[in-house]
Amino acid sequence: MLNMFFTDPRDGEAYRTVKIGNRIWFAENLRHKCEDEIPLYCRARVSDAIPDGWHLPTVDEWRILF
Repeated sequence: MLNMFFTDPRDGEAYRTVKIGNRIWFAENLRHKCEDEIPLYCRARVSDAIPDGWHLPTVDEWRILF
């Protein structure tokens, strides 16, 4: 495994990433702030918090990781 960092250009937050096999994963949770005041609604829009060039892992990607 190779540890690296990704800096989110939207807010300057730096995140540790790790390369496992041929995929790069975030090694920590996103700290991007949701602009909505209702946390449940914010969670429903989690895909809006993901930086460009990244995506939520698919079920198949999780299976490969495990």
